[in-house]
Amino acid sequence: MSRAPGWGRLSFATIVALAVVSAVGARVAGAERTSDPFAATGVDCPAAPSGWFLPDSGRSVFSPLTNPHEGPAPEQQPVGGYQMRVNCDYYTTSGRHLELSVSYALPMDPNPYNDFDIGCGAASSSAGPSVGALPWSPTTRIYRIVSATRWADAVFYDNLVQLQPNDVAPFERATQRLMQSAEPAAHSCTLVTKPSLVTEIWNFSFDATVLQQGVHTNAGSSGSFTTTTSQGAQSRAVTTLKMSRIVLTVSGQGLAQPASVTLSAIRGLGFRWNRGATIQVAVKVNRSSYAVCKPGATGKLTISTQTRTVELNVCGRSLLQGSGQVHEQIDSVG
Repeated sequence: MSRAPGWGRLSFATIVALAVVSAVGARVAGAERTSDPFAATGVDCPAAPSGWFLPDSGRSVFSPLTNPHEGPAPEQQPVGGYQMRVNCDYYTTSGRHLELSVSYALPMDPNPYNDFDIGCGAASSSAGPSVGALPWSPTTRIYRIVSATRWADAVFYDNLVQLQPNDVAPFERATQRLMQSAEPAAHSCTLVTKPSLVTEIWNFSFDATVLQQGVHTNAGSSGSFTTTTSQGAQSRAVTTLKMSRIVLTVSGQGLAQPASVTLSAIRGLGFRWNRGATIQVAVKVNRSSYAVCKPGATGKLTISTQTRTVELNVCGRSLLQGSGQVHEQIDSVG
């Protein structure tokens, strides 16, 4: 689960500037985080070993809700519907770079044996010993530890020979501290066999271009959400929602120039599955140059693969009404 350094070779001036920012502006880990499990709250990057620094952007989180179009490369996305990964990228002012990472199964995972199976003191039975604990060796230049009590592992790879001999032990200790911070957030080794609520993870998107009475309207957005319900229930609560902002543009008859409306999600209102999926989201207007729709107005977005429709009702009107092309998608990913 390694990845190539995201920053590549930085210029000396850039690295020095980052080091100064890191030293002057103390990094407050988790200052803007919430209790959202997909934010990996409390899984903090350890302090940098002597001679290294951790920039403000050094911590990155990849979760089941990570947009697959985000990040420098597709291989940075987690594998499986219930897996988390936290990366910690450390640098020196001379341009060396090392990444520590911890991966773990979320407690909501109904069966880590099936989709994670790394941790609890043993290597993966499906992937083999290559993903088990691995002491540091100057030959492999890999250090990996496996939790004895949780489905989790932590690792660093030094394929580019960034570490000097005296750096190895400090980074081993940092990897151990990273594992310790992740263990409370990870799935325990005890599997619950009694009936329980089912958590599902979904991705969704829509894109619409419609025409009504000479007025052209375009809008689109994408995101992810989770639902929790008893097995087989059609109506489900939306427990977690992440959605990109909707930027709606309007042009044509009656408008001297094109106008735009930017909306954001407030919360998920509900989800239903019945030969197709339907999600409803409460939305709010953040910015607007469209005279009939003022900032602060609230409304509802409905995306349905059952009826093959997208409705955006806000400012007392349906902003996506008309003829044209509408594409909607809602897919279960775990």
